[in-house]
Amino acid sequence: GSSILVLFQAITNGVDWDNMLQPLMEHISPWLALPVCIYISFGVFALMNIVTGVFVESALESAQREKERFLLHTVRALFQSTDEDNSGDISWKEFEAKLDHPAMHLYFKTIDLDIQEAEDLFHLIDINNSGSIDPEEFVNGCIRLQGPAKAIDLATLMAEFKKSQKLHTSRFRHLAHVITATAGAPVIRVQSSTVQV
Repeated sequence: GSSILVLFQAITNGVDWDNMLQPLMEHISPWLALPVCIYISFGVFALMNIVTGVFVESALESAQREKERFLLHTVRALFQSTDEDNSGDISWKEFEAKLDHPAMHLYFKTIDLDIQEAEDLFHLIDINNSGSIDPEEFVNGCIRLQGPAKAIDLATLMAEFKKSQKLHTSRFRHLAHVITATAGAPVIRVQSSTVQV
């Protein structure tokens, strides 16, 4: 019991190492100093690692929150400056006209996209395929697409799936109409399911 207390005191600076090691080295063996030094070194480095980890994690979370705030502020300012006719919507022509603007380059850098993918981004954000983007679509789309390029790849896949689903639904309706017209049976209604992008 007292040896555990002495080891705890040695690691928390309650007892000087020399006072603790002197009896071990004189009465038992000088080699016992090696495991005690290893124990204290391990304890000190483990404690420093834990403390450093807590500070680093806190700093990373703070940086992520700051990046999200910056992105939200940038998106709002970008929308206001891009909507030149003050219609409340951004058309592709308005969006394209601002592609050379430094704020647009900063925005694309923030969401880890190449400026060459601007048209794809515009069409991905335009969820309702109206040809223009309203503020809600713009902010939600930009926040959803932030992060590595995998996010835009997934969004592209979802948009392509949605288009494919609409095409297949249209073909099934046409096929059902042709079959019923040929057979003289009642019309079969095919309902499309919505996909959340």
